[in-house]
Amino acid sequence: MDRGAGGRRGSGDHSGTSRGGDDGHRSGVEALDDALARMLVRFTPTFLIYLAGADPHEGDRLGRLALSFDGLAARDRRVFDWCWQRGLPVAFCMAGGYGRRLEDTVQAQCNTFAVALAYWTRWAGRWA
Repeated sequence: MDRGAGGRRGSGDHSGTSRGGDDGHRSGVEALDDALARMLVRFTPTFLIYLAGADPHEGDRLGRLALSFDGLAARDRRVFDWCWQRGLPVAFCMAGGYGRRLEDTVQAQCNTFAVALAYWTRWAGRWA
């Protein structure tokens, strides 16, 4: 469930932005996909370090992407899944997060940890 700033729900598909709607989400996803594709053109990674910033959240004072909580989770899943598909180990660290409400920043970061835990569980099962 999307618990955007002030308890408002995000855009209709709950994976996009609350400002800019589906077009904003698509452009953010396209930018992420483009960055990952450009990386593969430049080199073949053997691992990935993911800086999972909370500043793209809609309640952040400095970020401008205005992603809902579900939008941030979709971003996280996309990165972790990209690594999973290629068998790449991934380390992540939290960054950013200048929310108007501290609770929103903490929630955004806890959500990223939940996505990471789900993928870690998948990785652990891969070799079981």
